[in-house]
Amino acid sequence: MKCAGPHGFRECPKPKDTPPKCLHCNGPHTANFTGCPKNPVNRRTFSEAPENAWADSAIIVKIKMPPTPAVDPNPATQFIPRPVQLASNANPQPKNWNAAGIKNKINQLKYFLLDWKPDILALQETHLNPGDRLKFPNYSSYRTDRLTHREGGTAILIRNSIDHHPTPIASTTFENTTIELHLPDSSPITNSSIYRPPHGSISTLELNNIFNSNGKCIAVGDFNAKHRAWSSGTWNSNGIIIHDYICNNNLILLAPCEPTHFPNHSNNTSTLDFGILKNFSSGDANSINALSSDHNPVSFEIDINVNLPAISKIIKTTYWSKLMQIMSTSLPGNLNIQNIKDIDEAITKLNSAILTAINLASRSKLINGNYRKLRPNIVKITHRNQIRKRWQQTYDPRYRRTANRLTNQIRREIRDYDQESWKEWLMSLNQEDNSIYIAARKFSRKYIQIPPILDTDGIKYPPWERQTPSNTPWRTHSKLTLNRTMVLTLMKSIEQSVDTSIILNLVLTSSSSRHKKSYPFLRESIPGRLLDQMAFLTKH
Repeated sequence: MKCAGPHGFRECPKPKDTPPKCLHCNGPHTANFTGCPKNPVNRRTFSEAPENAWADSAIIVKIKMPPTPAVDPNPATQFIPRPVQLASNANPQPKNWNAAGIKNKINQLKYFLLDWKPDILALQETHLNPGDRLKFPNYSSYRTDRLTHREGGTAILIRNSIDHHPTPIASTTFENTTIELHLPDSSPITNSSIYRPPHGSISTLELNNIFNSNGKCIAVGDFNAKHRAWSSGTWNSNGIIIHDYICNNNLILLAPCEPTHFPNHSNNTSTLDFGILKNFSSGDANSINALSSDHNPVSFEIDINVNLPAISKIIKTTYWSKLMQIMSTSLPGNLNIQNIKDIDEAITKLNSAILTAINLASRSKLINGNYRKLRPNIVKITHRNQIRKRWQQTYDPRYRRTANRLTNQIRREIRDYDQESWKEWLMSLNQEDNSIYIAARKFSRKYIQIPPILDTDGIKYPPWERQTPSNTPWRTHSKLTLNRTMVLTLMKSIEQSVDTSIILNLVLTSSSSRHKKSYPFLRESIPGRLLDQMAFLTKH
């Protein structure tokens, strides 16, 4: 390297201050010098530009053409997007659970996901901090942790195969975690997990932010709301607010028949976990006896393919005389219309006047009633109503026969459904929650018929008995019939040893109170009211 001699670098006797000598070209540089003309390995080569390259268009295209990549004999597998896989063939299977602290229940939840395979799992009261981890195989998790104080928090677990993205919605009166689903052959669906703390009132304006975010919405969770429409026992203010909100916005309530909340320190069970649907017409909810918490998980089955409108809970009554009066004063006279723009303005004013008059002359009434949940397959009612409407318009006997046949089928299905619901309720009675004793007490109560009231002007019957002509107190033969019946009843109720003539004399001659003191056997045999009535009737 230094002298180009036949020896190694360390054995070279040449001093360091002497210039080196290249073994390739004998030049004054080392052999690894990149500028050595005889060392092409360490020297960069540049292709020479062709002559008149910018004048020939074919050469320009060849220069600008990218180099051809090397062909890999083992090409990589092409990426294919994963198809959407649901627990059922066409409908999502969401489930809901108030965990009351999930840190110590991770293993339970893991096996629950393996057994039940839910598409979506909404969680409440997770009690997680931002540093805690919540991950499960084949599921994506979205959380809203409570940052102000302990407890609280919501989360949603969703299958990785379902196309979705999170849509955070701010709220102060309740906690929520919201995502948007994109299922095949369906419009986007908003799915929200809601937790309302026990204290305070829920805001309907914040509920509007969730249900107005999309055309179809599913909101499930622990609302801490009690109402007799979905929970037995008493109701609270949140239950009234949510019940009115569902009725006013034509939503669907999806609540299980069984209670979902079992307090640790009392036996007052209630249904606090339920779902609210928008633009869904059928579904079912069941309480699952699984996982360790004071709340049972709730399984929802929602049919996304049936889009029948929900039954309205509001009745509007319009006063037509008031409507005519408002219309006569609000509509203008003959308008001066010159062009198309004037026609459009006149039509807009007419529509506005009609709608305003209808709102001013109408009164809305909210129907309070239990939400009777029929099976998803009972959707023949709407079809029957449509056919009956056609018969009313055309009077075609074919439509009438079809409507009658559907009516009989609907009656049979509803009767079978009621029978199965009755059997399920009987099977659910047990001694632990005292439900069997409550049911026995209700069935053991006997109806006590209130007798007619004896007044100075005759006997007063209740309104439902007054409708029968034979019960009119002014008819003489009715008095005689009643008199004979009472005498026979009186004679049968007295012991055989008592002389009946004494009893008749007592009834016909004097009042009962004085003779009950004289004859002690009357005190236990004959009611005082009966003796008073008998004495009055025999005198008249």
